[in-house]
Parts: sequence; C-alpha cells; structure tokens
Amino acid sequence: MTLADRNGCGDDCHIAIGGQQRITALTIGTAVVSGALSLIGAAYANYLAYAGYDLIIVDRDLFRLSDLADELTNSTGHSVEVLVDSQSNISVLSEKIKSDSTVNLIVCVSSVAKFVTPGTADDALAELSYVSHPLNLVAAQKFTADGRALCLFGSTVTVYSAGNLGELLKLI
Repeated sequence: MTLADRNGCGDDCHIAIGGQQRITALTIGTAVVSGALSLIGAAYANYLAYAGYDLIIVDRDLFRLSDLADELTNSTGHSVEVLVDSQSNISVLSEKIKSDSTVNLIVCVSSVAKFVTPGTADDALAELSYVSHPLNLVAAQKFTADGRALCLFGSTVTVYSAGNLGELLKLI
C-alpha cells in the first residue's frame, strides 16, 4: 500500500518537499486565511494549500500577499486569491464569504503588540483578554519588576469550519 493509498487520494496526490502531501486533482474547498502574512497565518495557508484547499488570503500588504500567493500556487497547484485587508474591502470579503459556496473553512489570525511600562503589567494583560494563562502574568511581572519596560505581543487564532470536526481538529 502506498502513502497515497493510505491517505485516500489514490493516484490524485504525491509527496512534495518536506513530506507534505500535495493533492493535485482534488480540492477540498476554499479556506479564507486572514492575517496570512503573520508567521501563524502563513503556516496555516501553507498547510491548507498542501492539504488540498484553494485559498483566499487576506492581509494588509498587497505585494507580500501576491508573493505568498504565487509561491503557494506554484508549489501546490491550488488557486490562491489575494484580498487586501482594509476598511473598504471588508464588505467585499464579507460578500465573498457569504456567496461563495466553496468557502468551508475560515482561519482568523489576530495579533496585538503592546508596550508595557513598569507597574502596569497587570492592566496591560487585562486589556489583552485572550492572554489568560497564569504564566503570562508571571512573565510580565518578572520583566517589569526591576523597572524595565516590556514589549508584549499576543496572538489568537480562531478557526471556523463547515462541520467537519475531524479536519478542524487537525488544524489546532
């Protein structure tokens, strides 16, 4: 039994560089990845394209998005559409998500950076409500205890799926 047979795609896939499965004849659907130029967003876009999704990638820098789209299309054979994240484009993206029946996965990557002055670590962490692990507070207090300022960076990933729990669990 070949690896392709074990993965259920028969002759329609092959192994790409890095051992990632590249599906060439099957598209699972379309995944939207916002924050696609962040490290986490780019990793999701790469994984999803190799897993068989066409993509709509969203972020603020058109030139870097275009480079990422070209790279993913060339390496996976899947369609990658680029959309610049801006106030004027939010309605375009919203309409695309609502009207495109192939969109069955949405990954939203959000990041926040904050400069924390000594003595304000507790307040800064409270503002970043998703930073809930107790270790975050210990780390912030350690680095501000001697009067130094702290650069705090937080990131969240929210994944929405059209009901395929097995596929969703592979992404988290």
